[in-house]
Formats: sequence, structure tokens, C-alpha cells
Amino acid sequence: MKYTNEQRLDIGRRIYDGKISRYEAAEEYGINEQTARNYMRMYQDAKQLPPKREYVLRFAQFTRHDWKILGYFLSQRYHAGCFVHSYIDLFDVPSAP
Repeated sequence: MKYTNEQRLDIGRRIYDGKISRYEAAEEYGINEQTARNYMRMYQDAKQLPPKREYVLRFAQFTRHDWKILGYFLSQRYHAGCFVHSYIDLFDVPSAP
């Protein structure tokens, strides 16, 4: 089913405001889950709103190599502090000020 831009923004607003999940929107409106996500992004862009979860964006920037290293440290039962310090030492990443 095709929706107008106003309807798409309304669907996106409902998802952004947390009234429904994108999975619920997909079922309710007969659209794909990724389409519902795109409607939320359209709403964010139209209203110039920040992303809902900034920490998700940081993990999304991980490369395949980063995930392998994270898996290694977790399998060795390192706690998060050891992982971060080892990661910084391993790749010579400048530490935060």
C-alpha cells in the first residue's frame, strides 16, 4: 500500500515517540520493518531530531575486525575495562581527554 508523505511522517512520528515499535508499525500498516524504520528516519530528518540511541551508532561503526577482537576478549572473560585498555594499546587509539 502506498502512503502520502504526511502519512509516512505520521507513522514515523509514532515510532520515534515510542508509541509503537517499527515491528508493530510494519504489521499494522502492512509495510516492511525496514520501511517503517525509513519512515522514522524521514520524520527525524524533517523535524531535525537527534537519533534515538546514539550508542547504537558507535557500535554500528565497528568493522568486522573490531567484532572479532571483541569476541576474543569476551571469550577470555575480560571485563570491559580490560577490553578498552587492551584495544587502545593494541591499535594505538588516542585516549579520550
